[in-house]
Amino acid sequence: MASFDRMIETRWAYAVLAGLVFLLALPGLFSLPTLDRDEGRFAEASSEMLESGDFVVIQYHNDLRNKKPVAIHWFQSIAVALTGGAAERNIADYRIPSMLGAMLAAMGTLWGGSALFNRRAAFVGALILGTTLLLTTEANIAKTDAAQCGILVLGMAALAHMRNGNTSKWLGVLFWVCLSFGVLLKGPIAPLVCFATIGALMLWERKYAWAKPLLYWVGLSLFCIITIPWYVAVQVATQGEFLSEAVRVDLAPKLVEAAEGHSGPIGMHTAALPLLFWPGTLLLIPGIWLAITRAFPRKQAGAADARTATTQAWEEREAAAWRFLICWFLPSWIVFELAPTKLVHYTLPMYPALALMAGAAADHWFSTNTWKQGRWFSVALFAVVTLLLALLPTPWVLDQIRANAASDFGPLADRVA
Repeated sequence: MASFDRMIETRWAYAVLAGLVFLLALPGLFSLPTLDRDEGRFAEASSEMLESGDFVVIQYHNDLRNKKPVAIHWFQSIAVALTGGAAERNIADYRIPSMLGAMLAAMGTLWGGSALFNRRAAFVGALILGTTLLLTTEANIAKTDAAQCGILVLGMAALAHMRNGNTSKWLGVLFWVCLSFGVLLKGPIAPLVCFATIGALMLWERKYAWAKPLLYWVGLSLFCIITIPWYVAVQVATQGEFLSEAVRVDLAPKLVEAAEGHSGPIGMHTAALPLLFWPGTLLLIPGIWLAITRAFPRKQAGAADARTATTQAWEEREAAAWRFLICWFLPSWIVFELAPTKLVHYTLPMYPALALMAGAAADHWFSTNTWKQGRWFSVALFAVVTLLLALLPTPWVLDQIRANAASDFGPLADRVA
């Protein structure tokens, strides 16, 4: 354990995390075919952008694709141009930004977690995030979600350092730059998660000074410089159709009804969490339990001596860290649970908060050698999920998956099945 603790205190910890995510993503990057219609559409639109040289208007088979913003197509075009794979149209080249986003998410979780807990808890939390079923899956899909997760985690890590008392204005600049790319990747999702966290924290604690670096004019200016020009350019180029269709056709229907058949009851994301968070499922319940019980510092009875005052200060710092993670996770999670349209990757931006909770639970276990709350339930839940995953490659399950995929492709059902 001593050598492990020494390693994670160095910069090698970031390399280890990046290397692990890379190794987990690498086999699927090259071996998996195009996984769904959306991945094919993203990759095709990026290919057409690279061929046409028009990096403003997004097109799919020469028709306007006014759905998602442009950043993922920029990233994919850069990746394809650097690998020289434009002519081959190899789907692996278009997945590189997703893999890099997953690597950034793990490294950003370590950096942000180090401002909230000790280094061991932060590293284990980042390790858990980097190995979760959802993130490793998204790292192999040429869409926006893994890239957005990486950018968003970096911005949230900057917030965590501000919340820990770091008043550097450049943290505010980093936050706004990350938010700008988040807006260019997936529109309102990054602002929702970031400002829901900030707003919930301020309502809970009634403390505002920690967010002062966000007011630094350089950060706000860079946000406008990075974000606004493309939106203006695409509106002009499409005669105002992009935002109209993106909001009216893509976003609004998802808020009022189950769009494209992706429905689910309230609680679906929570029910899917133990599966998608695997193998971190083992520490999920202890992490949430610690968050609930330690978000409020314990009151000390009687007069406080110097040692008690120090203890209280430490407990308050720890409680502030738990409150930050709760505010990162809970408000946005509730929004996605209430939304009628549900896809499992919608909640990925909140997984880093859960991973840090789980990492802190693991550190508590290592430090105290005790695990009292929910031990057997956690072990049983982990065992059940592991068994379900072990059953996935069985012929019957694969037949069901193929049949379901075939039904999604309509006229091509016979070829898919």
